[in-house]
Amino acid sequence: RRVHGGDGRAAECGRAVCYTGGDAFDVKCSCGYLFCFSCSNEAHKPAQCRTVEQWNMKNSAESENVCWIMANTKKCPQCHRNIEKNQGCNHMTCHKNAGGCGFEFCWLCLGDWKSHGSSTGGYYQCNVYEKQQKEGKETDEEKKRKEAKHALDKYMFYFERFMNHQKALNFAARDQAKIEEKVQKLHDEKHYAISELQFLYDALAQIIACRRVLKWSYCHGYYLEEGAEKNLFEFLQKNLEENTELLHEQIETKNEQFFREQQTSHEDAQLHERFMQYRCDLTNYTNVTKKFLAQMLEGIEAGLTNMDAISSSPAHGP
Repeated sequence: RRVHGGDGRAAECGRAVCYTGGDAFDVKCSCGYLFCFSCSNEAHKPAQCRTVEQWNMKNSAESENVCWIMANTKKCPQCHRNIEKNQGCNHMTCHKNAGGCGFEFCWLCLGDWKSHGSSTGGYYQCNVYEKQQKEGKETDEEKKRKEAKHALDKYMFYFERFMNHQKALNFAARDQAKIEEKVQKLHDEKHYAISELQFLYDALAQIIACRRVLKWSYCHGYYLEEGAEKNLFEFLQKNLEENTELLHEQIETKNEQFFREQQTSHEDAQLHERFMQYRCDLTNYTNVTKKFLAQMLEGIEAGLTNMDAISSSPAHGP
C-alpha cells in the first residue's frame, strides 16, 4: 500500500492519493489532475514510464537548441503573412479581415486544407514521418552529416507534434469554462433541459482524453523501431488523430449559431431542430472517437502485430 502526492498540481493541491495496486496506474486526484501513480508524471498512455523518462531527458537536453526553429507563428503558404494558432484544431484560415488572403491550410503540413479530404485520398497524413533518402555515393563525412540532420529532423517532427497536442490540450481545458457559460445560456434563454446539453461536456471530456493520449503517442512512436508494429501504430494513430480533429473543430466552431437572437417562434422552432441535429452529430463523433481511442490503447497493450487489434476498426465519424 502506497500513499503518494504526485507532482505538479497533485502536489500543490495538498491532497494525497492512496492506491493499493502494484502496477503502473493512472490516478485522478480529486482536484482533477490525472497522473501516473508509478512515476508521478502526468498520465502518459500509451508511453511506458521508462520511455517518458528518456523523452523528458532528451527534451531537457535538446529542446532549447531547437525551440528557435519552431516559432509560435507560421507563414501563410500563399501570402506569407504570419499567423498565430489560437484554437485547438489544425484547420487554419488566413482571414481577410485581418489583412490576410483567405487561404485555408493545415497548421502541421501547410498544405491546402481542400487536399485533406477523404475524396482526394489525402485526409490527415500528417502523422507519418517519412524518411528522406537519396541514392548515390557519399563520403563518410557527408553520410555522418546527413545522419545527424536526419536525427534532428526526426526529433523535431515528433517534438513539434507532441507540443501541438499539448497546446490543443491547453485550449480544450480552457474551453471548459466556455462550455459552462454556453450551457447556462442555452438553459436560461432557450429553455433547453440540462439533460439535452450533457453531450457538450461529454465531447469536451473526450477531446481532452484523446489529446493527452495523442500527445504521448508521439513520445511512444519516436522510440519505436521501423517495421510492422510501427506501421500499425501509425495507422491507428492517424485514425484517432483524424477523428479528434473533426470532434475538436465541431465543438469549437459549429455551435455559435445557437446563440443568435431569434425573432419569431418559427425561427425558434427551426433553431431547436438544427440544435437537435447538432447534438446527434456531435454525440456520434464523440462515440466514434471514443472507440478509436480504446482501439489504439488496447492494440498497443496487446501487441499490434496481432491482427485482431485492427480487424474490428470502427467506421469513420459521420
